Amino acid sequence: MRRWQNIITVAAAFGILLLLTNMVLVERTRILQAEVSSRAQYIQQTVQLEGLQRDLLNAVANLSVRNKDDALKAILTDQGITIK
Repeated sequence: MRRWQNIITVAAAFGILLLLTNMVLVERTRILQAEVSSRAQYIQQTVQLEGLQRDLLNAVANLSVRNKDDALKAILTDQGITIK
């Protein structure tokens, strides 16, 4: 009977170890999911703003051409934006 008690004790200790490991992994997974969700939200917001940024840039470029504003054209060129 003593041998079975040892086996049961070892099995119980192993079960507790597995339980604790699972708890740690669940918590770590929750943290990582929150981080991924935050990054996904940032990417989605960036995509939504891309159209607005493009429209603003076109408006500024058109304004610089219409008013023949060389200083504004220079600023745009410095930022890597070419005007045709």
